Amino acid sequence: MNYIGSNIQQKNYSAVAKQDVKSTLLDEFSDWHNEVSDILCVQDNDLILQDDLFDKRPSKCWSKENVVLLGDAIHPTTLNLGQGGAMAIESAYVLVECLSSEQDIFDSIKKYQRKRSGKTSMVIHQSWNIGLISNWHSYFSCQIRDQFLTMMPDKLLNHKAEKLMSYEP
Repeated sequence: MNYIGSNIQQKNYSAVAKQDVKSTLLDEFSDWHNEVSDILCVQDNDLILQDDLFDKRPSKCWSKENVVLLGDAIHPTTLNLGQGGAMAIESAYVLVECLSSEQDIFDSIKKYQRKRSGKTSMVIHQSWNIGLISNWHSYFSCQIRDQFLTMMPDKLLNHKAEKLMSYEP
């Protein structure tokens, strides 16, 4: 799997000076719906939050001694599937369940990681892939992507959605 910077054209927005953020966004979204420009135009330049997003490979180590991580601290994902918050809630539930069912805290933490790492890795990979595909720019690749998606059987789409969204406590 390739991560950020490999196949997509990257722009270094962190290099944009604070006073140029609004004009940069207006240029970037100039071919979007007029409403986007309208929203940007009324924004105070100083109130526009400028942050970079980075992909992170799934981690192999979720704890150190008696400190354990959950949510974006250990399994951050791109925004493409909207699953970050749900995964954090699921992980918190599983961590509490594991701490309640094991006598040894370190066994609990290992059990928590075993129970959550597969699903969180799958979501991270799927979200990254969706982001990669949605960032294609060439006419030819967009036509192939769009045609492929319209031909995909509902049963397969539903299966993928169920796998992504399901959780059995």
